[in-house]
Amino acid sequence: MSMQVITPVPADSDFLQDESRWRYAVPQRIVFPSSEAELRQVLVQAQAEQLAVYVQGAKTGLTAGSIPSRADSILISFRDYPARVGAVRPLSTGWARIEASAAVTLRQLDEAAQSQGFIFPPNPTEMSAMVGGSLACNASGSRSFAFGPLRSWTQRLRVMLVNGETVWIKRGQDDGPVSHFEFISERGTTYCVPKLNYTMPRCKQAAGYYSGGDLIDLFVGSEGTLGIILEAEFELRPLPALRLPMIVFFNSEDAAHLFILEARQRCRDAADILKSVQIEFIGEAILKAFPRLAGMPDEACAAVMLEHWGDHSAGEEAVLLAWSELMLKHGAIADPSDPSFPQLLLATDSTRRKAFEAFRHHIPETMNRMVAESGFPKLATDCAVPDLMYGEVVDLYRRLLNPSGLTWFYFGHAGDNHFHVNILTHSQAEFDLAKQLYRQLCEAVIAMGGTVSAEHGIGKNKIPYFNLMYSDTVRQQMQAVKKAVDPSGRLNPGTLFAHA
Repeated sequence: MSMQVITPVPADSDFLQDESRWRYAVPQRIVFPSSEAELRQVLVQAQAEQLAVYVQGAKTGLTAGSIPSRADSILISFRDYPARVGAVRPLSTGWARIEASAAVTLRQLDEAAQSQGFIFPPNPTEMSAMVGGSLACNASGSRSFAFGPLRSWTQRLRVMLVNGETVWIKRGQDDGPVSHFEFISERGTTYCVPKLNYTMPRCKQAAGYYSGGDLIDLFVGSEGTLGIILEAEFELRPLPALRLPMIVFFNSEDAAHLFILEARQRCRDAADILKSVQIEFIGEAILKAFPRLAGMPDEACAAVMLEHWGDHSAGEEAVLLAWSELMLKHGAIADPSDPSFPQLLLATDSTRRKAFEAFRHHIPETMNRMVAESGFPKLATDCAVPDLMYGEVVDLYRRLLNPSGLTWFYFGHAGDNHFHVNILTHSQAEFDLAKQLYRQLCEAVIAMGGTVSAEHGIGKNKIPYFNLMYSDTVRQQMQAVKKAVDPSGRLNPGTLFAHA
């Protein structure tokens, strides 16, 4: 079967926007390669025509990173690319590894791991996202509090460069001198990539190229600007013997935040019985406006989602008692039939666990649908700050947004001081005001030592805030890295860096 091509491209094509709903330019054609050979053919033709190349997975991005912003371009969709998941390979350490092609969805990867008694720890929120796109923005999810983003779980990558050459990049691979990395493509070409040495924010962060680390760390999170990821090898860990997802409710957001601060401190204490791999906050506006979760108390003004992982040495009853005491200490809503225990929702089986995950994943999905219905692009922060700034950043969001009259929601990875603030607008005046407030939020977060993107990347939408975060000198260092593997600047131009 010949490769499908769309040309001319309709200006209203769904391929020209992601979940952010931003549109930029209409490319000359959209192509759907179904093999590595076809992908290379597209890149060689693009080079001959001197066309820019944009690469797209499942279109679940939130920053328009894969959306064309030049008309003299080709958009490559991985829709028809083979989705292959390798066998789970147990290691002598008790952990395991698994290989997956770029078109595999995170759901397929997770199901393959769990079918063999293992789990993919990062748990990115959008399970329909493809592996390639998730690696491109170094995605993370609800368990980032314990396990961080995809980068640290990625052991090997197969990458195709903009000229069609391919290379395997392994963790621990560093054949170059102190100043730069060296790698050799399968065709025999040697590439020298400068090593970055700027200081990144001391918090969860996904803004720009990774400074320090291995060569593989540069490609993960590079947002498709350095190469096209074809395959990846990930590390897996065994499923925990005791796994207790739970949701606890509070009658005020402040009470929930105080609970969160003590809970994460105790979870980080190796000697403490409390061990949640996630600490997720859901604000009052979401609980009041979104579909309710069965069993949620009517008076709930905030919720915290936890997932305790451990073995059976302490006993499930002792674990629940310890969590209960901490929850009630901070004013959790008590069970009407037993005031000595919080009104706690527990997932003790896979069906209930999936219901909890669906509830959490439904929040951004509902938000995206509301944005689509509003008719204006999405304005959602992805900021994170250092631990000491937790209270300050929560106060910042309320202080700036409450008086604005705009509809806004916040939720997310409280264990990482990483809240998603979504601002919905319904008129041009509201949209303009929201953009002003967005900039003020980013400026304040940067002043706190934080980042303007903790997991979604910069893409095209957040370049103005990225430029606030890093100096010209730092961004020039990053551009030197890009130039080393993409001298003509044709791979995903307009992402991370504005067009020249």
